[in-house]
Amino acid sequence: MLAAQGGVCAICGRVPKMRCVDHDHDTGRVRAITCGPCNSGMGYFGDSAERLRAAADYLDQHRSV
Repeated sequence: MLAAQGGVCAICGRVPKMRCVDHDHDTGRVRAITCGPCNSGMGYFGDSAERLRAAADYLDQHRSV
């Protein structure tokens, strides 16, 4: 699976130091290989795309120029 992703995290595109098999917690379906920080980040946001988008919007609004 990691080779099919080009050897990088499916989210950030970096070579993972720690590989995590990301999965949907409701269905158990494996989604992809992610690095530890990306996998933890999704977990902290409860696997909620809405909450992750809100965090990204927040960062965009408070960006240093």
